[in-house]
Amino acid sequence: MLVLKASPSARRMCPVLDSLLFVERTPVTHIKKIAFINSERASTMNIYVGNLPYNVSDEDLNTLFAEYGEIETAKVIKDRYSGQSKGFGFVEMPSNSEADQAIKGLNGHFFNGRTIKVNPANPGGKKSTSRKKRY
Repeated sequence: MLVLKASPSARRMCPVLDSLLFVERTPVTHIKKIAFINSERASTMNIYVGNLPYNVSDEDLNTLFAEYGEIETAKVIKDRYSGQSKGFGFVEMPSNSEADQAIKGLNGHFFNGRTIKVNPANPGGKKSTSRKKRY
């Protein structure tokens, strides 16, 4: 937890602070919690697209999802050394409602000879470091 003391003069000098931060205040004008909110990224939904044909490009993926709404990015994941597609990709859509419609409409869809899987992407994060003992 980050605790800052904000005087009235400091608040007048930085009026943008309240619009950039979610602030829970005590009556003594101490700031208790600060959580940064980026309004653009908060509503963006990242979508996983699996079982893609290996010849699909970023543009093909963009075209496929464009009928459901605005696309922020469309990326087919490729092997670092060979440059060949790994058979999956990610699409970011700014509107959650459009992204939900795309997931419902395209999951199980037949695309270039394969049935694709479309789901909300799991946030990366740290993986568990605990290992199961072998013996």
